[in-house]
Amino acid sequence: MSGKIMLAGAAVAMALAQNAAAAGLDNVRISGFVDAVGSVSDSNTQYLEKIDNTGDWSGTDYGLNVSARIDQKLSVAAQIYGGGDGGSNVVFDWGFGRYQISDSLAVKAGKMKYAGNLVSEYFDVGYAYPWVRPPEAIYSEKAELYYESYNGLSAVLAGGEDTDYSAEVYGGEVVGNTESKKKMLGLVLKAEGEYGELRAGVNHSTISSPGNDEDGKNKTSFTLGAKANWEQWLVMAEYARSEISDIPTHDMYGAFVTVGYQMGKTMPHLTYQKYDMKTGMKQSGWTLGVRHNVGPATALKLEWQRVKPEGGGLFEEQPAETSVNILNAAVNFVF
Repeated sequence: MSGKIMLAGAAVAMALAQNAAAAGLDNVRISGFVDAVGSVSDSNTQYLEKIDNTGDWSGTDYGLNVSARIDQKLSVAAQIYGGGDGGSNVVFDWGFGRYQISDSLAVKAGKMKYAGNLVSEYFDVGYAYPWVRPPEAIYSEKAELYYESYNGLSAVLAGGEDTDYSAEVYGGEVVGNTESKKKMLGLVLKAEGEYGELRAGVNHSTISSPGNDEDGKNKTSFTLGAKANWEQWLVMAEYARSEISDIPTHDMYGAFVTVGYQMGKTMPHLTYQKYDMKTGMKQSGWTLGVRHNVGPATALKLEWQRVKPEGGGLFEEQPAETSVNILNAAVNFVF
């Protein structure tokens, strides 16, 4: 069934592109990605609700997006995505319109990728970053320190010459199966230049989760991330923290630092990450990995990860092992 939906989505995308071209919209772009991701650990306790010693390929996903410029001020973009449970769930991932009011001011509306974290806007595109998956101390559903997308409006004020600066103010909501974030307001500040990027964000929302002690409580999140490229070196670091009003035991933070060195088409890299929740659920870990670019649109990745949890960490429960070893592998394509 999912294959039929994916083919139908591709057919719709092609039809939109053809119709747009016929209408004189020459700058229509169709692009996408495919990620094949496998993991296995030496523990029978599930990590991230899926990885154990039986092996797992549910990190496999794919996406197809279409973007078009309607005129000098208006552009639109949309994506369908297959991911979760090995890519069997195909959904409308995001779609929005952008109107350029002036050279420095634009507004967006629709379902948009969240801009507050360092890699949240391209979290699903494995080719775009060095790891098999972004550090789970921040970028995992169980950690709850990032959002994939939100429904709403935003205004982006941008400027700069050698360095690009921007400030994005947004509002809306994140709708989930069992929990939603309502009345969301946020701000993202970004500076990007030849040698890297700095990003900071704050997000405030009201939790809607009937029957849960967090229902009706306010949640505030803070993020700070940096990325630096200098000659062959890559350094990435991020810190994220969230607090829920009147429930201090649910305060949590996650952080990571990655260092990589580009040697031709190959980049070995090392990551340290840590997650801590005041309930006592915490973990730390190291990841040693290598990425090899087979071509301009294909990457192979292999990682060894060692995780030390306390109070369960991001596992289903506290594993019997003091430390758990995980092997991750991926093949990433973009087109």
